[in-house]
Amino acid sequence: MEEAQQENETINAREKFDVEKLRPIMRRVLNAELTNASYEDLDKESTTRIAHKIKQAMLEISPSDYKYIVLVNASKNNNQGGRVDASMHWEMDADTFVQDIYQSDLLICSSIAFAIRL
Repeated sequence: MEEAQQENETINAREKFDVEKLRPIMRRVLNAELTNASYEDLDKESTTRIAHKIKQAMLEISPSDYKYIVLVNASKNNNQGGRVDASMHWEMDADTFVQDIYQSDLLICSSIAFAIRL
């Protein structure tokens, strides 16, 4: 019983992923990749490249102790509404996510990055 309690205390003592470091990086990546782009300019490689750049930034912020998942979704902007939500069952003190949305007259791109502690 004591071993399990000590293990939990050790896990809780580790730092949570720093979302405040990732948030401006995500914004810069989306702006750099999508400014002056139209929906027709985007292909699978474009969204994959954005996701990879965000994941690389996550690895630089915290190279170990986490699994990373990055989702990037681009849609043509037809003056319609949209919504991105997430619901999880995880360790609230350890796991986290960051989301950002890029929007122009031509396209909308949502990006969600999950950091799940191992």
